[in-house]
Amino acid sequence: MRQKAREASRKVGVKLIFPPVLLVTLGPALLQFVYQLGPMLNNAVP
Repeated sequence: MRQKAREASRKVGVKLIFPPVLLVTLGPALLQFVYQLGPMLNNAVP
């Protein structure tokens, strides 16, 4: 019983940790991407 509880809590922990880690790793890259794309999109619009 205790083992199952431990496994369940570990899974919940991973689910809680994963999104912020993704945000921290992909956030700056995404911002850079938007900054690079922004002027191109503005120039494309007549």
